[in-house]
Amino acid sequence: MGRTATEAPPRQSGFEQRQGVERPASPVTAGRSIATLIKELGADSSRLVREEIALAKAEMREKLEVYRRSTARMAVGGALLLAAMLVVLVAVNRGLTALLAQAMDLEVAVWLAPLILAVVFGLIGWSLVRRGKEEMAAEGLTPRATMETIREEKRWVQEEMR
Repeated sequence: MGRTATEAPPRQSGFEQRQGVERPASPVTAGRSIATLIKELGADSSRLVREEIALAKAEMREKLEVYRRSTARMAVGGALLLAAMLVVLVAVNRGLTALLAQAMDLEVAVWLAPLILAVVFGLIGWSLVRRGKEEMAAEGLTPRATMETIREEKRWVQEEMR
């Protein structure tokens, strides 16, 4: 395994020099200087980071496509559920009207049944909205755990600086 005139001989230990033993060049570094190896390492690192970013982008595109399709399905499903709920409310209204018509005049039952349903569902809806609003106000948007971690890290840095 000979070297060309431009290649530097591999570095030898004192023992190898005294014994006349020539160390073979490493297959990874054969004929390349430290500067060249560092340059190649930098280029390889940059390439690796670019490839990882490209992979992450491709994966996110795939995930977004799944979410897009799923969102469309959910919207159609939600519209169908709303239509079903309206049909059920019409049926409940007619049933309540028929029930009230047995105890009072039909003219009164026709407007009283939807009024009763509107009040009942309005109260249920209002209580759900109020409860959700209270929970949101109690929780807030401040990331408490993150803020506490930042405070602890600030204290730690201040103690280390002393």
